Amino acid sequence: MKKSEQKFVTLIVLVFSFTQINAQTITPESFQQAPINTGANMTVGISDSNFDQFEGGQIGAFYDLDGNGTLECVGLTTGINTGFIGLSIWGDDSSTPELDGLSSGAVPQFAILHDGNIFLVDEIPQFTGYVTNGIFNINDAVIYDGFGCTDSLACNYNSEANTNNGSCLYPEQGYNCDGNMTVEPWDNSLYISESNGTYSYPIVTDNNYSVIFTPGILSDFIGGELLAFNNGFPVSAPSIIADDGAGGVPVIGKDNNCIDCDHLPMPGDEIEFAILYNSVIININISPPITYIQNSFITITDTNLTFTIGGEEVTIDCMDSLACNYNPDANMTDGSCLYPEQGYNCDGNITAQIGDIMEGGYLFYLDETSQYGFVAAMEDLDGTYKWGCNAEYVDGADGTDLGTGFKNTMDIVNQGCTGENGVLNAAEAAYTYEIGGYNDWYLPSQNELFEIYNTIGGGGPVGNIGGFYSNDLPYYWSSSEDNSYTAWIIRFNNGSTGNDGKVSDYRVRVIRAFGNLIIGCMDSIACNYNSEAIMADGSCEYPDSGYDCDGSCLNDLDLDGICDEFEILGCVDTLACNYNEYSTDIGDCLYPSACDSCSGSTDGSGYIIDNDTDNDGICNIDEVIGCMDSIACNYNELATDSAACNYPETYYDCNQVCLNDYDDDGICDELEVLGCVDTLACNYNASATQQFISVVFIEDSIILVDNCIYPTECENCSGETDGTGFIINNDIDGDGVCDADEIAGCTDSTACNFNSSATDDDQSCFYQELYFDCDGNCINDIDSDGECDEEDNCIYVINPDQEDTDNDGVGDACDDDDVGIEELDAQTPLLIKMIDVLGREQKEHQKGILLFYIYDNGKVEKRLIY
Repeated sequence: MKKSEQKFVTLIVLVFSFTQINAQTITPESFQQAPINTGANMTVGISDSNFDQFEGGQIGAFYDLDGNGTLECVGLTTGINTGFIGLSIWGDDSSTPELDGLSSGAVPQFAILHDGNIFLVDEIPQFTGYVTNGIFNINDAVIYDGFGCTDSLACNYNSEANTNNGSCLYPEQGYNCDGNMTVEPWDNSLYISESNGTYSYPIVTDNNYSVIFTPGILSDFIGGELLAFNNGFPVSAPSIIADDGAGGVPVIGKDNNCIDCDHLPMPGDEIEFAILYNSVIININISPPITYIQNSFITITDTNLTFTIGGEEVTIDCMDSLACNYNPDANMTDGSCLYPEQGYNCDGNITAQIGDIMEGGYLFYLDETSQYGFVAAMEDLDGTYKWGCNAEYVDGADGTDLGTGFKNTMDIVNQGCTGENGVLNAAEAAYTYEIGGYNDWYLPSQNELFEIYNTIGGGGPVGNIGGFYSNDLPYYWSSSEDNSYTAWIIRFNNGSTGNDGKVSDYRVRVIRAFGNLIIGCMDSIACNYNSEAIMADGSCEYPDSGYDCDGSCLNDLDLDGICDEFEILGCVDTLACNYNEYSTDIGDCLYPSACDSCSGSTDGSGYIIDNDTDNDGICNIDEVIGCMDSIACNYNELATDSAACNYPETYYDCNQVCLNDYDDDGICDELEVLGCVDTLACNYNASATQQFISVVFIEDSIILVDNCIYPTECENCSGETDGTGFIINNDIDGDGVCDADEIAGCTDSTACNFNSSATDDDQSCFYQELYFDCDGNCINDIDSDGECDEEDNCIYVINPDQEDTDNDGVGDACDDDDVGIEELDAQTPLLIKMIDVLGREQKEHQKGILLFYIYDNGKVEKRLIY
């Protein structure tokens, strides 16, 4: 067993080392210090009968004069009597530099010493502060024992106690006063704190207890770190909670070999668990508690779990007080906070002011009720645009008021007057514009554009906050048409309005509406005119021509409810072929006879239909249409009109039965396909319906043989299944070894690379050179100089250079003819003969001819002249 020294970033258990912090105390000894008579004092009168029980005791006033934490006596009675008690408290004088009395406004602590016990006094009314020569009366008081625990870090800290009586109680190491583990994050993770200031894993032993939390149980803390504890000490390595909310840790237990392992659990010890999640420590409370079982496991379900933070049950919700769904009871955030949109409060009310950014742009108009408004985009569309629809009147696009820009835009877009090469006009560019998640922009009307200039443009109270162009040609298109050739613009350098040609290229700033604005028909002559509408939507409805909005005729001389302009003359007899259900005045009628019938129209356009097309006296409806050929399969003896006849297929009767089928296999003899039907054969024919049989006569015998061919030994089939398959010979060289089994190599046993396993000679054989073995070593080399004896000019003397100065066949290393290379070089030889390679003497040496020069000293020289 080892103790790990590796540091890690997972869990810190704070090891508490409390320092005793003594509150300012009043003891019996405090009453032995008489106050200094500074010459300045204030009188405190006490008339509360609660003081009578302390008759014979003393009342004192105490204050920390020098700020060192010790209370000093600034007033003291000689004894408590029943009835009225007077107490002088002394103030600071100005004759000495030190503070020896109460400063103006200082509030002392009043206390009683009685029978050796200290009692604190909370006066009623509360003392308002020292005033030299002043008077203060105490009419009532709360008197209590001033003894208790004065250490604020103790579990039983008494904030009202003035004197520490040694009763302080502290939590066990690793726990707080509520019994919860005191786990804190360190550098956004959890550590185990050791006394030497390092942070390390718990000791690893041979014993453990696997605790498994089932999927979903820890789903609120996915990604958090899970750790187990025993008496406040970590007893497991940290484990990351999985995406399915499952987790688990191996709890490390004590074994017999462990040293300094008293904090590890033994069987029966209670185990606790905590999670570090988003830098917050969550205690897991399991009921009943988990006790350590050596080398075992347990599965935890969510039926017996609760989660707490600092003793409070975990409430996961929005913790941001600025959010609309802020939950003051939440102690863990879940990222669910909802915030109002920019420019709104949580109740959906608009809070923005003109010029503020909201709803994707600058607010330039807000109605008096703050229920709706308009915003302009943050910037112009790129480039410039023509108004478009030149020489065309756009019906309905002449609105100029606030709220008409959208309808103008829609009317222009619906006009379909896109420029050449698909170039968008100003309204189309505005209508298709998308930014900031908004796609309902449009080109402003004349007054909407003017409102923009006067609020967020150059005419606004705080200047051109919308960043509108105001230099050369500072013109912006409105959606308001003037006539077929011009439309209204606004000049953003001075706010003036004018009209200009639709073919001009000007800037575009789009707008959009928002809020609870009323959208409807704004045309007063429309039947559905809405006087409260502030934004036109193109929904206007108008009466049909000739009628008013109530549907009554404007002109009806005969008062039949049919407007004079719409009176219709026609046949009103429903039996007539030209009956007109719309007729309002009687006209001529047409009637059918014999086989005739009416076409069926009831709008006056009906006509007579001739129902005896072939004029044979039989009405079409009574005609019997059928095959009139008696040999046809569908012959109809009742037919009066000829129809298509059906005949049997060749070789079949009308019931699709073969006329000739010798073998009764359902395939007509004429359609039989002969071939090999054995799928194992190389010439198998999948289309064959009959096995082909050959008749062979051998002597006096008749043998029937099918035509199937089969592979043997190394052979296989070519693979066709249409009868064209054939046998593939896989032993090309006919040596009885299949090609796939052939082994290429040298088959000559005398060669250096002879391969006894080779079946095919691949011409790779190589042989030893003359005088050498297969490894390139000389077979005979007495002097071991690397020169084979057969070619060595000094067999017994090492002579690797093979020098032979006198060319006598004996190397210089072993030549004893007394003429050495040095002697020959020292002489001046005389050329006595030139011979060619065939030994023929030559008188002159021509270029390109190899000759041997023979000198009088026996020297021979080979020369080639270029």
